[in-house]
Formats: sequence, structure tokens, C-alpha cells
Amino acid sequence: MSGVGQDRWEAGMRTMAARDLHRAPERSQFYDEVAKTALTFFQLSGKLLDVGCGSGWAERHIFPVDYHGIDPAIKEPTERLKKGFAEKLPYADDSFDSVLCYSVLQHVADPEASLAEMRRVLRVGGHVGLLICVESDDEIFLNKWTLRQACKLVWDHFFMVDMKVVPGFYPPDGFYLMIAGVKV
Repeated sequence: MSGVGQDRWEAGMRTMAARDLHRAPERSQFYDEVAKTALTFFQLSGKLLDVGCGSGWAERHIFPVDYHGIDPAIKEPTERLKKGFAEKLPYADDSFDSVLCYSVLQHVADPEASLAEMRRVLRVGGHVGLLICVESDDEIFLNKWTLRQACKLVWDHFFMVDMKVVPGFYPPDGFYLMIAGVKV
């Protein structure tokens, strides 16, 4: 990612950090509960790529898997945690059994390219787990969708196996859509 997309992403991350939203104890507890529900719902296994992994927090909730993550905010890349963007994944085609993208698509510069890249690195029959914020007016999101728009976005890349709706934490959050899909 470069130029305007990078600038928009960085501005959104600064806004989120300034609000310190994820550090409020009640919000952290809410997100932990959503994470537990989502990770059980997605039924991910095998060699897993966590797109937009942050610090790799999901690894402690998902096991047993061969965990790999990528995020532009990674400060010290390792063999399993790489610095990079969802729009250009540095992995070979068909190299993962599962892909997780947890509350990331609303922050990326190009969600279509991001989903195409996730599809590219996922093996045929592999599972994808997406958590997407929809119906939100929150300024930190680069992308905003209705429920129908989010479903179409995903359907263009994956066969949707199941879907679940989770209310957001506070009004600008809208609600979260959990989508379990498979590459066919």
C-alpha cells in the first residue's frame, strides 16, 4: 500500500489510539467475548494466516494451529509474524488451510484486493473467518457497508457457509457480522 491509502490507514490508527477505545476494561471484556464466540464459530484449523493480526493476540485463542500473522503495525517481524498489508500478501498461492480476518476489512485501503489476496493464499476447501463491522458511522473506518453490501463483498470471493450478527459495543459501532466461508 502506498500514498493515499497508507495515509488514510495511518490517520485511522492515530484516531483509534487517541480515543484509547480498546483499553477501556469494559470494551476489552466485550471484545474478548466476541473473539471467543467468533473463533469457535469459524472452526479454523491447520496452517492459519491471521490477516491484520496486530500483535498476534488471536494465537492464544486458536489452537491447535500452525499460526502465521501479517500486519502493517508489526514492529519486530519474525518468521511467523510479518509486516505487510492485506492487499499484497507475501505468501505463495494455496499455502494456508485457514484465513482469519478479524475486524480488519473496514480499515484497509482496498477490501476487494484484500479478499482476492486471502482467496489466493487459501487452499481449495480451506476455511475463512471474517468479522466485519457493518451499519457503522464511525470515522475510524475507511470502508462502511450495509449488511447487504458486506455479504455481496464476501460472496464475490468465498462461498458463505454461515453468518452470525453481533451487536456493537457502543452506537457508532453498528454491529459485527461474522462470516464463515470456504474457498471452492
